[in-house]
Amino acid sequence: MSHKAKLIIAEDEQIIALGMQMFLSAAGHEVCGIAKTAPEAVRLAEEHRPHLALLDVRLADGTDGTEAARHLKDLGIPAILVTGHLDREQAVAVGALGLLKKPYDPQRLLDMIDASIEWLQHGRVRNAVPTGMFFDDVACRA
Repeated sequence: MSHKAKLIIAEDEQIIALGMQMFLSAAGHEVCGIAKTAPEAVRLAEEHRPHLALLDVRLADGTDGTEAARHLKDLGIPAILVTGHLDREQAVAVGALGLLKKPYDPQRLLDMIDASIEWLQHGRVRNAVPTGMFFDDVACRA
């Protein structure tokens, strides 16, 4: 089952961000903005109120996606961290719903988005929970 989501992307590598946007849009998701910095990601989230944010950790101007994840959590907007620079404990500590390590399989990203939307809407995931999701951790339920 595929749940269509309204998303923002925070990624400072333009080619990666545009590739994600094209892939996610082709899968039926709405990408309402791409941010290069953490403050820009927060601004986009405040403006568009997406279902979910996809955040890299190392962003432009020395900003940090984990800080954006903390701010977004306070706004009630969950995040999946898409990075090669973090471990599970660090991702859980900032309240992320999941961690997808780069490089990644694009289908795995879609599976994580789908599971996240289902969990957010229904409080459960009917199919197998993708590896890297933290639905049972207290940090993502606040």
